[in-house]
Amino acid sequence: ISRITKKYGNTQEYLLKVNGIEKPELLRIGREIWVLNNPVFELTVFKKSGHAVLALNGLYFKRYQIGVGKAGDSPSGTYKVRSRTRKPVYSSPEQGEVEFGNPKNILGTCWISLAATGETPEISGFGLHGTWNESTLGRQVDAGRIRFSNADIEELYTLLPVGSLVNVTE
Repeated sequence: ISRITKKYGNTQEYLLKVNGIEKPELLRIGREIWVLNNPVFELTVFKKSGHAVLALNGLYFKRYQIGVGKAGDSPSGTYKVRSRTRKPVYSSPEQGEVEFGNPKNILGTCWISLAATGETPEISGFGLHGTWNESTLGRQVDAGRIRFSNADIEELYTLLPVGSLVNVTE
């Protein structure tokens, strides 16, 4: 599976999901696998309107409702996906490391870390994440950078491989 994902530019999670493979270790030579051939997913986050748009090969694919931190917490710019984590540990300045599943862990089910590109200044700990409190979507609140429902961040985790472009705009 990992060789196929590299060859065709997909994530392993995507290939497993669309092909109904629950146990990749049972995959055998000769099984037909459906893939997208080097898809280019690009996410654009619109902070003021509280939504994000996912494009596939430059065409509209899907729109998501989001929440953002207070003004200035989520800087505009261009980023690439640096890494992706399921069941993330939250590093809280007040509480230290907060394990996944602890109600004080605000990251939801997935964390997608972003790295600045081009003229965008690097910012530590910047990324996309899920939330347990979906009432925070569509508005600015203290905690969190760019929040999605857990279902939406899991979908993005599946579709956005490392290196995917993420634009953050006002």
